[in-house]
Amino acid sequence: NVAMTHIDAELAMFSSSYVCVPGFEEYIVAKVNQITEGGIEKFEDTTNNVFPADSFTQGGGGDDDGHLEQQSTADLTNNSGFSSDLWDDDQHEEVIVGFHTIVTAGVCEMVLSHWVTTNEVEDIAFQHACISLARRLSVSDFSPTGSDDADLELCNFENAIDTMVRLDTLTGLSVFSYMRMMEAIITMVVDATAAVIQDVTADVCIPLVVFVIVSAAPRRLPSILKFLMDFMIPILEMSSLGYSYTTFEAGAAQVMEEYIRRVQDKS
Repeated sequence: NVAMTHIDAELAMFSSSYVCVPGFEEYIVAKVNQITEGGIEKFEDTTNNVFPADSFTQGGGGDDDGHLEQQSTADLTNNSGFSSDLWDDDQHEEVIVGFHTIVTAGVCEMVLSHWVTTNEVEDIAFQHACISLARRLSVSDFSPTGSDDADLELCNFENAIDTMVRLDTLTGLSVFSYMRMMEAIITMVVDATAAVIQDVTADVCIPLVVFVIVSAAPRRLPSILKFLMDFMIPILEMSSLGYSYTTFEAGAAQVMEEYIRRVQDKS
C-alpha cells in the first residue's frame, strides 16, 4: 500500500504537470524510470529490507533540487546486490516487472500520444504500405518455406488479425501488456497454421505474422514499437516477450521493404 500510494501520487503529478517536449524523449523515459524505482524503493522499505537498499539505485533517480538524471531502463535490472533467503532471483525480477508494468500503464495514454505525434509521418507511410500490399497480395504470397499454398488458404487468421487491430487501437496498456498481445498474436498464427500444416514452428510462421500485420493495416504500429523499444527493460527484452517484440519489429521492417521494392519495380 505504501509503494502504490507513492506511485499513484507520482503518476498524478506526472499527468497533471509534466510536459512532453519533442526532442527531450530521453528525459521522459528517465522520469518514468524514476517513478518505477521510487515504487520499488518504497516496497523495499516496507518489507524490512528484504532487498538490499542499493539493489535498484545506481546514482539515484534525481536530487532534492528536482534535477532528473538520465537513467536508463538497464538500471532497473541490477541484481548484483540481491541476496535473500526469502526471495530468489526470479521473484526479484517479477517485482521489477510488476512495478514497471504498473507505471508504464499509468503513463501510456499521455506518453504514447506524444510518441504517435512525433512519429506521425512514419505511421501514415506504414499504414499506406499495408493497405497497398493488402490489395495486391494474398496469404499465399506469405507462404512459409515448404508450405502448400492450397493448404495455407484454409488457415483461419481472423482471430490474429482482430487482435492486431485491438493492439493498434487500445490505449493505456503497459509495455508488458503490449508485448503479451504480440506474443498472443504469434501463438494464434502458429495454432491456425498448425491446424492445417504439420511441423509448424514460430520461426516458420514469421512471414504469416507479416501477413497478419498487412491485413490489419495498423495506423500506429511504428509508434508503438518505438514506445516499447524506449521503455522496455532488459528483463523483458531477454524473455520470450522480447522474441515477440523482435518478430514484430522485423515484420514491420519487412512490410516497408516489400512496399518500397514494389514501388521501385513499378517505376
